[in-house]
Amino acid sequence: MTESDNSQDKVKKNLFKFMNSHTTNVGDDRNTLEQVIYDNGEILSIKLFNKKKDKVVKVTIKQISNDNFGVRVKKNEDVSEKEMNMKELKKYLSDNKDFMFAINYINKDMASFRDKLKKSQSGGAKKRKGSKKKGSKKKGSKKKGSKKKKSKKKRSKKKGSRKGSRKGTRKKSRKGSRKKSRKGSRKKSRKGSRKKK
Repeated sequence: MTESDNSQDKVKKNLFKFMNSHTTNVGDDRNTLEQVIYDNGEILSIKLFNKKKDKVVKVTIKQISNDNFGVRVKKNEDVSEKEMNMKELKKYLSDNKDFMFAINYINKDMASFRDKLKKSQSGGAKKRKGSKKKGSKKKGSKKKGSKKKKSKKKRSKKKGSRKGSRKGTRKKSRKGSRKKSRKGSRKKSRKGSRKKK
């Protein structure tokens, strides 16, 4: 899978989608009603297509900013466009029975859906941060371990030098005592020989 495929999957998951299509055929008359809602947490889009006999009405509503919506209405060949805030949009939708699906979503489900999206996005960010911290802790522990090893090596070296110095002093003291004992015994033997004469 490519990066573009992954991004498309994420968009699909973080999307409220409502689609309803109803068609009736009576003799030569064909009536069609299509209702659509898309909401990705930032942009709300509402579409309505209504065809009764020869009359065709197509309404497209798209969120431009937080409290601003663009409304495009096409009746047969006549097209009109205008902008509304949320309050005006709710009134416009509630005045038309075919838009009951849209007003129900805005009043009941939109706020909870967008809150869930925000929580899931913030939760993912926290997890990532936590994983970074864990990695840094591990690095720190490795560093500490290497320091401990170094200090142990230093201590062992010091111990070795101490042992060497101790051995040196012991050897010297032993040699010194041997020399003194030998000198003492020689002196005594000499004095004894003189007394006998």
